[in-house]
Amino acid sequence: MGLKRIKFHILVCKNDSCVERGGKEVAKALKRALDDAGLRKQVLLSKVRCLKQCGRGPVVVVYPDGVWYGGVSARDVAEIVERHLMRGAPVARKVLHLMRERTEEEPSRPKRCSSAREKTAETSAEGRRSLADLYERGVGR
Repeated sequence: MGLKRIKFHILVCKNDSCVERGGKEVAKALKRALDDAGLRKQVLLSKVRCLKQCGRGPVVVVYPDGVWYGGVSARDVAEIVERHLMRGAPVARKVLHLMRERTEEEPSRPKRCSSAREKTAETSAEGRRSLADLYERGVGR
């Protein structure tokens, strides 16, 4: 997997408390969902020891967006892949924290992931919603 192809880096907590709440199943579901969506080569998936959010897990973090999700279940994974990775709209009901808001001066991040069958999803109104919109609504604070 070449780094130039990577559009997202997803961290999945594998600490004991997250594993007890279904963290292993979340990681497996993420692999399946990425394969199903044709995104496996565009997303680097890493299991990490602890994200210091014990009791709020399983925790999944999506970079470069800096979106921290908590209480993620295997059932939530398909929605995160479709809405966040493919359409650019974080799943607000699962957001724990947004790392930061991108400013106009910052360079733009890589183009969103997409598969051939999902080109229409990229142009949806929901896909154009930015992290700034979520900040305005107070999500993640």
